[in-house]
Amino acid sequence: MTIQRFPFSENQNNEWNSFIDKIRRELHDHGVKDGNGYHFVRRNELPQTPFDGLIDKDVEPLILVSGYQDGAFVSLNVHRVDEQDSAVDQNPCGILVLPSGNTSIATVIHHGDWPNRTVKGLNQLELKYIQSSGIINQFQFPGTPPDLMGPLNDLPGNQRRAFEEATNVLKEIVEGENNAAT
Repeated sequence: MTIQRFPFSENQNNEWNSFIDKIRRELHDHGVKDGNGYHFVRRNELPQTPFDGLIDKDVEPLILVSGYQDGAFVSLNVHRVDEQDSAVDQNPCGILVLPSGNTSIATVIHHGDWPNRTVKGLNQLELKYIQSSGIINQFQFPGTPPDLMGPLNDLPGNQRRAFEEATNVLKEIVEGENNAAT
């Protein structure tokens, strides 16, 4: 597993705080009272991220949100075509969004090792079609939730694991920075 960290500007932090408030309201209205859940969103609805170049413009990422002290853990679980391996991979992008005035953290996990992270065995024609047509967002990745939004507990194992991996990496970064400060 490779972890890549990105800078996160104050402006991005403010935009993401507003975006998370909106997602949590929608989750709440959908019956997810604690605001910890998943939600598919259109790419053009996302605030700017430090890793915009890694998220294909046609992809509709699965947004996962969970509370963290006064902030929120957010994972954008992006499904990425890997032509070399004839596969489609989960590529979770994690963000720890902290209240305004604090520095948020963004990271991407490449080549994770949890079960069912990759769908293999697709032929080159299937991969080219998925990639060129923009249907990667309709590609039924095993474990894709059937609803557009819902509680984290309803997530299938591989999607939940991608979120947990991103969250764990962010927690380790925070703990490392806290330990370095003391």
